[in-house]
Amino acid sequence: MKKIALTLIAVSALGVAACSGSKTANNAVNTISETENEAVEDIRGAGNEANTLVSDGGNVVGETVEAGSNVANATGSAIANETGR
Repeated sequence: MKKIALTLIAVSALGVAACSGSKTANNAVNTISETENEAVEDIRGAGNEANTLVSDGGNVVGETVEAGSNVANATGSAIANETGR
């Protein structure tokens, strides 16, 4: 019985200590929360940058295809003009 009573007293003391609030503990929680928020913002920023890069890459591919098409059309026109003479 004594062991159970001592265990209950110890657990109660820890509970009261945890509930009483500690400036150091609160500061630590705030620091962790701020760090988490900053990490989330960094991840969002990296995602936005990646999205922009992918979009820019898609634009470059589209422009390259268009340029290739223009070359093919010009070559076709040149051949048609040569054979038509």
